[in-house]
Amino acid sequence: MKVNEVPQDGKRTMRTRMVQYAVDDNGEFVKVGSNGWEPGYRALINLREDFDARAEDAKERVKRGQTSPIEYFMHRAYMELSTLAQMTGLSQRKVKKHFDPRGFEQLDDATLQTYATVLLVDLDTIKNFKKGLL
Repeated sequence: MKVNEVPQDGKRTMRTRMVQYAVDDNGEFVKVGSNGWEPGYRALINLREDFDARAEDAKERVKRGQTSPIEYFMHRAYMELSTLAQMTGLSQRKVKKHFDPRGFEQLDDATLQTYATVLLVDLDTIKNFKKGLL
């Protein structure tokens, strides 16, 4: 987006301005102030809709036995794989392995509790999620 295309809604509800990045006439990225909160609000709504769609897709794949409940709850918590791995202290490779239903079934309660704590759900919800879908 170019500097003159940065959305401005004309409302200043606070003394601060949001910063957007845009391309100037020299083709370089620069910070551009954006009045009001509409641009950021729209971006947040789009992001949430994307994660909600990912969660619904993961839920269907949990039903079909193609992924584990951890992936569903990750998307529902608006997280990416890298964020979940970092917050659990596990490698991304290990978290991906836990997305596999066979890998998920081998998890002990301590590891599941770590996921539950990070994803803000209780242990029983994660363990019995697929049963509740069928």
